[in-house]
Amino acid sequence: RTHFISSSRSMTDRAASPVDSNLSSSPDWLSCSHVIQNDSPIGSPNQLNIPRVIQKGFAIPSPRRNAISDTNYNRTFFQPLLVGDKEQRRAALTNIIQLLESSVNENSSVSIDLIHSHIATIVRLSTECPFPEVRSAFQNFLANIRKNSPHISLPTPQRYSSFFEASDSSLPFLLEKSDTDPEFVARLCQLAFLDKGRFSHFVQLLAWHPSYLDKFYQTFDHMMYDGGVLPNDWTAYIAVMAAGRHHCGYFIDTQEQEFLDADGDETWLIGLRAAPKKLQVLEKVNAILAHQPWRLEAKHIAEICGSGEDEWSLDELVHAFIVMATFHSMSGVVLACGLLPEVPDEDFDRNENSNSSSEEEVNTDPTQQLLEALATSDDGETAKQVQSNVFETVDTFENRTLLRKRNSKSKKSHAKYRGDCIMGHEDFMISSQEYSVLHISDYSWKDQGYAMIHEYFPTIAPLVDSEFRNIYNLTYYTFSNNVEVDTARFRMAVWHYVHRVQGIFHDDYSYDKVNFWLNIRLKSYIKSLVCYPQSVKKSDFQNMGIGLTPQEKVHLTLLAAEARKQAALLYGLRAIANYLTSSSSMN
Repeated sequence: RTHFISSSRSMTDRAASPVDSNLSSSPDWLSCSHVIQNDSPIGSPNQLNIPRVIQKGFAIPSPRRNAISDTNYNRTFFQPLLVGDKEQRRAALTNIIQLLESSVNENSSVSIDLIHSHIATIVRLSTECPFPEVRSAFQNFLANIRKNSPHISLPTPQRYSSFFEASDSSLPFLLEKSDTDPEFVARLCQLAFLDKGRFSHFVQLLAWHPSYLDKFYQTFDHMMYDGGVLPNDWTAYIAVMAAGRHHCGYFIDTQEQEFLDADGDETWLIGLRAAPKKLQVLEKVNAILAHQPWRLEAKHIAEICGSGEDEWSLDELVHAFIVMATFHSMSGVVLACGLLPEVPDEDFDRNENSNSSSEEEVNTDPTQQLLEALATSDDGETAKQVQSNVFETVDTFENRTLLRKRNSKSKKSHAKYRGDCIMGHEDFMISSQEYSVLHISDYSWKDQGYAMIHEYFPTIAPLVDSEFRNIYNLTYYTFSNNVEVDTARFRMAVWHYVHRVQGIFHDDYSYDKVNFWLNIRLKSYIKSLVCYPQSVKKSDFQNMGIGLTPQEKVHLTLLAAEARKQAALLYGLRAIANYLTSSSSMN
């Protein structure tokens, strides 16, 4: 089973030399990593059993076993479209359209039932399919339905986010103007479609930034399907547990289906208490990693890796930590960007008209102020509004009540995967006697974290590192529709602010820069998506205090989420290192 795994270099041949996100003075680290390569057309795989065909860095995805089930009539009916070969796909499309048209013309109850069974999928393919000929064919078919068969009701095309305005909801491969090679974007979208039989809302969101999407799914597919010691049903179940900590229904639903597709035991979906004891023992570390990762200690690792039939090996635990950190952070992306479920729901539009306060009137435009600052070498050290260069003074909204009333829908179903560990976010307190600041000079991704992952899950270490590199360096040299803008200092402020919220101190960074580059409203959004993403509202996403484009808002959200992911991994891996040290000293 292959997805977006690049073959330009085999994973075992990748250099085991990570780049740390604390190298703020390194020109290489601040350089743009957004390099696009032209790729040849998709190959010609067999119609029903697509083999692994590698062409210039991409793999033709093979359909998951049970991904297209005989019991799922819609997906079986359209299955012949899931081929990489253009001629095979065109022939299959012709056959499908002819069958549908004959059913309409026949006008019998059986024929109309056939149309009704497929109409939602037809509408989806007419708007979301990344293959132009497929999209166009179904658009024409629907046009004929509207003209000649008005008695057939057509569902409204579904948007993938309730936070984007309708004008901003166009799919990336349909955009007339793109900062990326459109063929590269189309190819990624086509691979996603061939893999799943649909262009998921999550992939649509990430496709705003194609090079990141490519890197993310190299890591994701290796983590969930292709590598590591945990079986696929276990990785999917751990993902459900992780998403449950933030009530992220989107990932709970999709990963429950992945669990079943991997032949997982359906009784486990009753709740965590129905799963094997070995999975249940992850309950506490899952909660800590999600809400207060700085509290993770060697004793928690000892509880999991101690003696007994339910103990975890360290390579299993490292694999599980990567899954949990990924789904904790990406749940933040889903919730903070208002991603809608993949399946129709009568409550889809309830947030469409949520209160969205207009920008407050101010004497100066904060966006213009940022642009002017980015055009100079001034980081704000002498600006009047900047606080002193002290780690503790960075506003993390301590003692503020930011948590809003959570949507209670599906809360009970989400809670069944949370177990009995009641824990939520509490602000990191500098003066706490229970824990201390993590200094990057003592434990960093570059020098310790990467090496720990490489020790226990060597093939994924360079993929995770590449993912961090990409999002940290990613730039289009634009800012709020302005071009030729170096946004490095702004992006660095976002990254370091997230680490500050998570209790991580970068010794070589001046934290007064955070208060200069990030206004109160923007910091509030960032902290919410990192700490309690289930509280983010449409108004938070739309009104960040500066005039960012939708693409830039997604970029900022992904940057903050990846910073959170790295922070969680650092705490988890440090706890393992301390456990190994304590175990060694006892022996």
